[in-house]
Order: sequence, then C-alpha cells, then structure tokens
Amino acid sequence: MQVQVQLPSSFEVRKTHMASIKQMENKKACVIGGTGFVASLLIKHLLEKGYAVNTTVRDPDNVQKISHLVALQSLGELNIFGAELTAEEYFDAPIAGCKLVFQLATPVNFASKDPETDMIKPAIKGVLNVLKACARAKEVERVILTSSAAAVTINQLNGTGLVMDESNWTDIEYLNTAKPPTWGYPVSKVLAEKAAWEFAKENHINLITVIPSLIAGYSLTPDIPSSVNLAMALITGSENCHIH
Repeated sequence: MQVQVQLPSSFEVRKTHMASIKQMENKKACVIGGTGFVASLLIKHLLEKGYAVNTTVRDPDNVQKISHLVALQSLGELNIFGAELTAEEYFDAPIAGCKLVFQLATPVNFASKDPETDMIKPAIKGVLNVLKACARAKEVERVILTSSAAAVTINQLNGTGLVMDESNWTDIEYLNTAKPPTWGYPVSKVLAEKAAWEFAKENHINLITVIPSLIAGYSLTPDIPSSVNLAMALITGSENCHIH
C-alpha cells in the first residue's frame, strides 16, 4: 500500500508562522500600580503566559521600591512607566497597544485625618483617568478593576446567612455619619467602583470588577503586605494588626 503524505507549502508554513507571530504581538497587557502585592504577582503570571506587559509605578527612580519588577524583566518584555494616579496625561503611553488593562492602583492612607482629600477624591479621579485613557486607546478589549469586599459588605444588617451579590453596596451614608476607624477606605472603594461602572457604560468599555476579601500568600514585594501581616496575626497572635 502506498501512502501519500502532503506537506504544507512553504507559503502555508510562512502564513501560519506569521499568524502566530501576530497573535503573540497582540498579547499585551497593562497593569496599573505594579509595585503592589497582587499587581506584581499578576505581572509575573502574565509574563509567564507570554504577554508583553506595561506597568505603572509612582516613582520609577526608586530602585528599592521597584527591585522586584526589575527582576521580573528576566521573564519577558516588561516596561515600567512612571505615573501619578491623579494626573490623566500619564496613562496614554502605558495603555497604548494593550488589549487588557488591569487597574489595581488606589490611594491608601488609613491614618489620614482627611480621607476625603487623601483617599476618596484621588480614588475616583484615578480610576476615571485610567478609563479615559482606555477609551482613547481604542485597542483595549477589557478592563479589570480590583475593588474590595469593603465596597460590598459594610452595613447595619443583622442576622446570619446574609448573601451579597452584584446589587449590594456598602452603606456609605452610615460610614459618613458614624465615621468608624478607617471609614474613608471603603467609601473610596464604593465611589470609585460606581464611577467606573458609569463611565464604562457611557463609553462602551468592557469592564469587570473583582471583589477580593483578605488576600494572603507569598509576595514578591520588598515589604511585607499589610494583608499578609493580618493573616499571619492569626498564627503569631500579634495584636498590632487591625482589619480595615
């Protein structure tokens, strides 16, 4: 029996190869706030999956602060941009050409005596600055915003077995009135996420929000993240950690 094997022509091989290259070129993501606990691990995973990554940091000249990001450049193409969250003009360059944009940066100052100025207004302005750049870029196919369980679960409801879903929001009227410790952070997360949803709807942006609670695990950052310290307090018995 004679078996004939038909090999692809050189044109077909070249065409397939070029398509593969084109696909790889299109695998580009932007991570806003790259020095953070979750963001740096996200960058690592994206690089390992073959993505080229742009990330923003507040101070790219702070060698110690970005040392873990510099180390990740050995895994693939990682470009580090300086950006201030409240300045809109910083985000066009890092977002240009990216299919995915992950917005993880948010101002955090639990000791602030003026949360409205230090956290709430900058959080809203920051997320809108990123989304405006996404709307201008045109190539962005999806934006993933890291919100928080603090945007959902703080209220005066009583009882057990309460289930929260997409319709639930933290009661910011209660927080603004009672002003419990660190009240500014959950208010900033609620108002920033609501502003993001409104802008995304008006500008036809494919937006997803992620609502994490306490995040623990190994970290790439030079400093131990506060959430890891809090989780470890269950083991160490430390009383210096507080739930925010």
